[in-house]
Amino acid sequence: MPARQITPMSVVMAILQNRRNDSEEKVISKLIQIGESGLQEAISGGNYQNRTSNLRNSLGFVVARNGHIEHISPFNSTEGGKNGEHLARKLAASSKGIVLYMVAGQFYSKYVAAKGFNVIDSADLIIERLLTQLGFARI
Repeated sequence: MPARQITPMSVVMAILQNRRNDSEEKVISKLIQIGESGLQEAISGGNYQNRTSNLRNSLGFVVARNGHIEHISPFNSTEGGKNGEHLARKLAASSKGIVLYMVAGQFYSKYVAAKGFNVIDSADLIIERLLTQLGFARI
């Protein structure tokens, strides 16, 4: 006796889409937790002279899905905070897939890091370790 499909294909597709959405929400939730861990490390582990507080205030992260922000860490209203949020939003807008970006939004952050100071380097290591533990690939 030949097999025949009783369940409509639309029902099958709806079930598969719901499972995919649930899986994506779990990934996003985990990336937010990882971002929080990285941000805490970046703030506490920064070994540079924080003269104006702008560099430290520009630290943050964003989790995005296909160009839409799912979560953005709170930035304050200082110059550094505004720069950090602007950079995070800019990166999120051009994202494809589900991504986590850690940002240091001050233009001079790369120069501070190039002098050997820890701006977000230790945060990057923690994020990479946590992602690896969960089996995520880093691109």
